[in-house]
Amino acid sequence: MAAKAKKNSSSAAIDLTPYDFIGFGNPADTKPTCASCHPGGAGLEYDRKGNRYDFFLKAHPQLSQSLDGDYFQSSWNKSGVVEADCLICHYSGYNWQARTQQLKLRNYKWAATVGAGLGQVTGAVAQGNTPRVEYDKKKFNPDGTVSHAAWVASPAPGNCLFCHGISDQKKRGFSWGDKLNPDIHQQRGLNCTTCHFLVNDPAKGITTINHQIAMGDDLGEEVAPELRNTVYSCRECHEKGIMGAPRPRHSSIPPNHLQRLTCEACHIPQVGRAPGLAFDVLSGTMVDLPLVGQRVGEAVTWQPQWFRHPRKGMIQPVNILHPIWLGNRDADGIIYPLFFREIQPVWERLRGKVNTDKGAPVVATEEEIRLLLVTSQQVLTANPGRFKQIHPVYFKAGKVWELDANNNLRESKDPNLEEPIFCINHNVSPAGMALGAKGCSDCHSRQGKLYQRIVVDPFGLDGQPVTVRQASLLGWTPLSFSFTNFYLTLLSPLFVLLLVGLLLAMSLHYVIVGPRGTCLAQCPEELELFALDERVIHLVRMLSFIFLAVTGLLFAFHRVGAIEFLFGSYEAARVWHWSMGLVFGLSSLWAIVRWWKDCRFAPCDREWLRVMGGYLSRREVHAPAGKFNAGQKLFYWLTTVFTLTIGISGVIMIFGQKVSPALWHWMVPLHGISALVLILAVIGHAYLGTLANPGTWRLLVTGKVSPEWARAHHPLWYEGKIGAPEEQETAEEEKGGEDLTQS
Repeated sequence: MAAKAKKNSSSAAIDLTPYDFIGFGNPADTKPTCASCHPGGAGLEYDRKGNRYDFFLKAHPQLSQSLDGDYFQSSWNKSGVVEADCLICHYSGYNWQARTQQLKLRNYKWAATVGAGLGQVTGAVAQGNTPRVEYDKKKFNPDGTVSHAAWVASPAPGNCLFCHGISDQKKRGFSWGDKLNPDIHQQRGLNCTTCHFLVNDPAKGITTINHQIAMGDDLGEEVAPELRNTVYSCRECHEKGIMGAPRPRHSSIPPNHLQRLTCEACHIPQVGRAPGLAFDVLSGTMVDLPLVGQRVGEAVTWQPQWFRHPRKGMIQPVNILHPIWLGNRDADGIIYPLFFREIQPVWERLRGKVNTDKGAPVVATEEEIRLLLVTSQQVLTANPGRFKQIHPVYFKAGKVWELDANNNLRESKDPNLEEPIFCINHNVSPAGMALGAKGCSDCHSRQGKLYQRIVVDPFGLDGQPVTVRQASLLGWTPLSFSFTNFYLTLLSPLFVLLLVGLLLAMSLHYVIVGPRGTCLAQCPEELELFALDERVIHLVRMLSFIFLAVTGLLFAFHRVGAIEFLFGSYEAARVWHWSMGLVFGLSSLWAIVRWWKDCRFAPCDREWLRVMGGYLSRREVHAPAGKFNAGQKLFYWLTTVFTLTIGISGVIMIFGQKVSPALWHWMVPLHGISALVLILAVIGHAYLGTLANPGTWRLLVTGKVSPEWARAHHPLWYEGKIGAPEEQETAEEEKGGEDLTQS
């Protein structure tokens, strides 16, 4: 396209050149062309020495009869070459199918003219004819230039889909502007170039004039790594409000989910077009096996697989294609895929011997795999071709099957062979349709995302697809997965019921049974039951536990708004929670050491347990007890066990990113369950230590009790406390009597 700028004109025009809008114009033309900005071009244009095919063959016609691979039996001088075609992207209404048809007819230099609808071509180089062009004069200006009206500075999505539509549908089930596959961004008027803009980074030598288009961080693409992550991410747009993007609060979503899941993981809960599951070449042709439905692109709903992105460290929705192919392990140890022409003779011998119900050979059982390898060995041995060593291999589901030196079938993994993984970033659903909109059950119930069965092998040894749970692919063990789901779907709601039940039981106890005995506050303080350090331990534990219980419940029930109101940010609340957890942990260790001797069970505790300490009787009942009664001892050991559990699991959770997913998902429910049980136990303990025993709260301040109260509630401790001075006094009196006798 030789572009000519007109002075005093509001619109530019394009000069018609002998190369008809293909991209570079006539090389003899001195006017500016697309090649002025895009040197090098693209497509079938230059031979291995840098010579342009058509001009070089015209100057050396004998090359078409030579064995030169670039020119053997070629007709470049008649067909022209396929140059970079700017109109594919920048011409509204470009007809990709018409262009493709011209390429099939080898009318290379006319393909862009037909694709842009500027003219019709008759005749085909492939049929030995000289093509003739009849231009559509309505699309030309009187001076012979093409009107700029059909040009667009920013390509429309339809132009992008010429290339990306079919391939992305196979790789991702992606389609744009499709009512069966909607995207909230498309519905809001965004198009491809909104996100995939031209990159301008002079520091890397990348400028917009080079048409370097921004891209994401797709696992399936290794082209142009310098452009990776140059698009705006979902998080970047919505956190900064770029282009007016709304700023979601995610007030009902646990913040740790936002740290471990990409936005797409929740906002692309399903896709409406069938992608590929595998491609099979065992018949000597490419056969696409769809993930769902009967064919790739069919209208059918499916849920993407979740995969932990190795570079981001976050869970990303993907589609993994499972190639099924034959190869040969050569003398250098490298496995080389066989060409179709090398596979076809193998298939001719196997035809009718293996199942083809799925539209492709199903080589699944060990007998079928052995037959495939033995047949491949025979065919390749008869026609060694390019290999120094004949050792066939069968690649399926990421595994290599081959025969060892003893002719035994074995399977293994080759680190150099990977299955292609394609990230799914489009067809985004709004918040109301995203995972989590209905609560934790969207993922953690038996009908949820994490219970989804994922195909990891198109057909196993029994010929049927091999599936595993989504959670297993993320590193969860079945037991840790079930434990986490139990906690999230059952125990958290159950806690509310248990809390209400406990409060109701305490109310009924107070009304029916009533408080026990004389109010401790009305008795004179004479005996010290708890020393100063014990009272300090209890006070520190109590205050730190109240703080941890409140913040922990806010975390557990995802009250992000309340957390931000109290602490300013979720991260600040976590730091406070960790810090107070350290205070609670250290004071608890002190309490465990300080009281463990007094809390050892004794025979007298059986009587206390038999009468339940008199708490269920309306009359005054007292059972034998030392410094701590049997109920207090039970509380001590229960809090000891669950405090240690909470502490250990909490420390591991702090360093959660550095531990295995299975361990993490053991610790989260263990921490939560322990905390919930401890909260209920502490509430019950507080009731029994205050309302059920009036005035007992004073022990937190003075630590002293009256002899009457001690004799009623802790008789064994009282006897030990009072008996010791009396025995000492008696011993002194006896000693004094002996001294008098001797004197």
